[in-house]
Amino acid sequence: MASALSLTDRDMRQILTQSKEIARKAEHPSANRSAAHWMPTANSFLAHLRYPGERQLLRDHLVRASAIISRLPARIGVHRAEVFQLSSDPLLIDKVRDIVGLYLDSPHEALVLCVDEESQIQALSLTQPVLPMRVGKLDRRTHDYKRHGVASLFAALDIATGHVLGKCYRRHRSIEPLDFLKKIDAAVPSDLDVRLELDNYGTHKPALIRRWLQKRTRYQLHFTPTHA
Repeated sequence: MASALSLTDRDMRQILTQSKEIARKAEHPSANRSAAHWMPTANSFLAHLRYPGERQLLRDHLVRASAIISRLPARIGVHRAEVFQLSSDPLLIDKVRDIVGLYLDSPHEALVLCVDEESQIQALSLTQPVLPMRVGKLDRRTHDYKRHGVASLFAALDIATGHVLGKCYRRHRSIEPLDFLKKIDAAVPSDLDVRLELDNYGTHKPALIRRWLQKRTRYQLHFTPTHA
């Protein structure tokens, strides 16, 4: 059997044509079944073919076509995608130097935290408990689930240790980021300064948070460039 990568367009068209010709010989479903609900499968084709030689020929074509289809994405790269975004931030260079410098040369008497949040996370649970994995058995779970609204996750990553401080909230307003800042403030020793790396999301800059930070001089914010 030829390698899928060595097949030409002509070879693939021939395989498809021959497969369709063999499939036409399969009997149609009974008249009392709606054709719209009949999904033809390889097994149904094979079961209705009259001669063993035709069955083997169809098997060979299906195996060959399956190998071609499975390798085509790797051959032509249809599964790959690249995205880009040009930042329009007028302070792009300055902010990049600030963030990179913060990582490469962190202050000794300060804790550097990368803070971000993920909003509108669907809170789902299964309708029945998961049946655990056993010898010879995969774990089994229901296909349906219950909705419990949405949640917002706030997290602060200590880039030096990898430790993560997080908290979930049911809503996402300016008071939730402020509450999370208070959680950070309680967790960080009072003798350390705090450097927070943040993106430009609107909930990071309301007056409520600015007033709270002005009263706590050990905090310093480092914003990433817009669309960075």
